[in-house]
Amino acid sequence: MPPVSGTGSASPKLMVVSSRSFQEKLERGLLLGSGEAEDELFWKMMAAIGLNRETVYVTNLAKCVQQDIPAAERSCLFWLEQELRQLQPRLICAMGEAAAQLLIGKTAPLIRLRGTLHPCRLPAAPQAQVLATYHPHFLLQQPALKQAAWADLQKAQQRLADLHAD
Repeated sequence: MPPVSGTGSASPKLMVVSSRSFQEKLERGLLLGSGEAEDELFWKMMAAIGLNRETVYVTNLAKCVQQDIPAAERSCLFWLEQELRQLQPRLICAMGEAAAQLLIGKTAPLIRLRGTLHPCRLPAAPQAQVLATYHPHFLLQQPALKQAAWADLQKAQQRLADLHAD
């Protein structure tokens, strides 16, 4: 089966890389993976910082159906780098620990990586900065962390404003 690419703007203000699998996206047409509630929360998060489907590009680490998600993420890295080369994002929001660790190049837990702008370690996007935050799936399970995610999104909104001013 060919890899599943992301969806959204061809020249996005923000690129979002999710740690969740494409398995259910393939089966049910969902954007982020596990359910409609995730997608709804995600778009509410984007709207809160002034973004929409025309200004965001969303992709996942795992781009093919495999039982072993970490192996799928590693085997699909080529395809993610192709997307990065094509889109040349200046800001990437890494949603989830696996996405954050891969893009930032550190093995620290998400709680230590989130809330700070990091350079993207992938050579396909040398100019991009990465902001890690919690995935909507996790936020639905741990609603108390929505405040922390909101702080991350506000940082992304400020960075986008700074980029627009340049």
